[in-house]
Amino acid sequence: MRSLLCEKMINDKIEEFVEIKVEDNGKGIGPQLLPQLFGPFVTTKPGGTGLGLAIAKIIVNRHGGDISVDSREKIGTVVRLSACRSRNTPRRYHDRP
Repeated sequence: MRSLLCEKMINDKIEEFVEIKVEDNGKGIGPQLLPQLFGPFVTTKPGGTGLGLAIAKIIVNRHGGDISVDSREKIGTVVRLSACRSRNTPRRYHDRP
């Protein structure tokens, strides 16, 4: 897992945001499932509700952030979560392998 304080242009202003990136080298997510991953009731688990990622995306988006997934079968998955830094939060730069 890695977190990083970054900047990007939003509405003609430079905004600071934090990006958290989680990677694995597992079996990956198939191309047929990837486009619907954040939809409600999408699950591969027996007895799963398929609401976890759908709810996570709504919460993150409502706070001005984003969550995305890139994946390739038999190679692995990368999940990125970004959120605007609160103006009251002290500036810190973290980069942990």
